[in-house]
Amino acid sequence: MHKNAIVKVDRCAGIVCLLLNIFLVGSGTIIAGCLTQHSNKQIKMNNFIVGAFQLILLPYAGLGWFWSVYIGYKLFERSGGAWMGFKRVEYVSEEDKRE
Repeated sequence: MHKNAIVKVDRCAGIVCLLLNIFLVGSGTIIAGCLTQHSNKQIKMNNFIVGAFQLILLPYAGLGWFWSVYIGYKLFERSGGAWMGFKRVEYVSEEDKRE
């Protein structure tokens, strides 16, 4: 998944989008696309399409729900949220630092 596919929203909106994606499949993804400050209309449209597909895939073994929760968590994480107070720390090797 391309890192720009998950839009950045403010922290409060990230929490709301996560909760919406858990309880109303795809709605948080669609709303995040509307709330983002990103100027690229293609990225906003992609969020709408992904949210619609999450809703469509809901009857198929809950696939849409799992996808929706995953995207909701990524929205929350990208908005600056941390799960239970822990922030994810990424390891950067010495070779990557030199580049």
